[in-house]
Amino acid sequence: MQPPQGAAVTDPYALLYLVSAARLDRKDSSLRLLLLSGDRFVEIALAAGGLSYQRQSFQESWPGGIRRRVGNVLVRTVRGTARAVGASETTNDVDLGFLGMRGALTLFVEVGTGIPVAFSGRAEYIGNLTVRLTRAVLVAPPRDAAAPEPSPGPPSLSPP
Repeated sequence: MQPPQGAAVTDPYALLYLVSAARLDRKDSSLRLLLLSGDRFVEIALAAGGLSYQRQSFQESWPGGIRRRVGNVLVRTVRGTARAVGASETTNDVDLGFLGMRGALTLFVEVGTGIPVAFSGRAEYIGNLTVRLTRAVLVAPPRDAAAPEPSPGPPSLSPP
């Protein structure tokens, strides 16, 4: 089977990165992806939903800093439904090729950063599964990070 003409195909394990990059934390945002799962193509449609607060605890690190975030985080619920391209199986039976997940996913994306802090769905052999973020490695300090303390320099050599 071939992907639809002109369609970009991605690996299922790029899903979380692509959700973050697409900024699905914004109202009315959506994304359609074509994944290669085993030997078949799977289309997943992701749509931003409502807002809620979720209790979270995770570590953030960036060059020159680190912190632990504990508390309520404003998240947008993002629902993803999948279908196998050119197959007759129902949505619930589609293998996403991602942690054994099948059918549909619910992601919780932090508003303002786009970081997926949790996702849930159904995994083959396990049943319902929820995965929570424990650590995020950032390329730059978050906007709300405290400025680092100035380090004391060498003592002044000039006379008083």
